[in-house]
Amino acid sequence: MTTKLTNRDKVLLAVLIVFLVIAGFVVFIILPAIDKRSDLQQQIEQAETERSEMEAEIALLPSYQKRKEENEAKRRELIQDLYPMMENQEIDKMITNMILDMGLMARDFTVSVRPENRNFTPYTASAMGLEEALTQEEGSQSSEKDTAGNEIYISDITVTAIGSLESLQTLIDSVTNEYPALRVVSYTIGDKDALILDRDQNVRTDSTLTISLEMYMCSK
Repeated sequence: MTTKLTNRDKVLLAVLIVFLVIAGFVVFIILPAIDKRSDLQQQIEQAETERSEMEAEIALLPSYQKRKEENEAKRRELIQDLYPMMENQEIDKMITNMILDMGLMARDFTVSVRPENRNFTPYTASAMGLEEALTQEEGSQSSEKDTAGNEIYISDITVTAIGSLESLQTLIDSVTNEYPALRVVSYTIGDKDALILDRDQNVRTDSTLTISLEMYMCSK
């Protein structure tokens, strides 16, 4: 049994075929092309944005370099009074020699096991102390100072010096005025409370100074 298509059926079938071809063309060719074009447009816009940002960064490179050099110079100025990081044996030798150079004897030296990074008040005559005073007057704290402050490590030192009362007082004055990276935390003086046997085997009485110090160090 065969079915003959009428002219109307043939027209409808032709229209359906054309519609399917057009729909397939739209779905499989035009729409993917539109999506791809949209993706490409977004990529182009993103690339242009990144290029603009890079050009802006490149334009700022000279100012960044200048700021870096200024910060490095500022850091060197702020830490110029500080000691480099030292081992306990080196600290012991330095403090002991300082006491011996003043004609005193040193004993009972102790130093903290390891330096600590903690808040501190800088010596007023040091570069960092002057910087802090200036920024306080201006009502602000510079980021460079804070950065330098975070690099500083403190060792706690206690030592007893023995000698004449005048020499012990000179030692205190010397540490206070001539060693910006050493801070006198506390001290006690005992007048004529140490018995010393001199080279002639004679016994004499000397005074003692037990002094506690903070020593400021940073990497240089």
